[in-house]
Amino acid sequence: VQRAVEVKERVGRPASWFDLWDLGRMKATLALKSDDMESIQEAQSVISRALCQQQSEAPDDRVMRAKIWSSLGECAFALGHLVEKSRHPTPDPHAATDSSDASRHFEQSLHCFQEGRKLFEATEGRFNPLTGSAAESAAWAALKL
Repeated sequence: VQRAVEVKERVGRPASWFDLWDLGRMKATLALKSDDMESIQEAQSVISRALCQQQSEAPDDRVMRAKIWSSLGECAFALGHLVEKSRHPTPDPHAATDSSDASRHFEQSLHCFQEGRKLFEATEGRFNPLTGSAAESAAWAALKL
């Protein structure tokens, strides 16, 4: 994905919102495997650009927008988890955080997951697995607050 974006830039074509979303998700996955908070923040920034671009280029595609919101929520949740992990080697996944820094990330993740859930519910319905998954993610974020 990174190479595809670089090739596009070399020939004067901008990366599409889908390229940016895919690149951000890939970077976030790799960064989480190595507990690299800075790289997750960079990935989150790329995904945020994808969201802005998608909203202007494909405003009617609310399902993809919901998926991008979910990716942003996952990045924020991962950052909150890593903040907790830096304070406690084995944080309780079912307990509210005791860190204001982690709480800030969990609040952001809750907002993102709720935005995604609202879009999924509006487009796919209450009983769709995408809606349920987004609601579950929001519940996990709320549990941490």
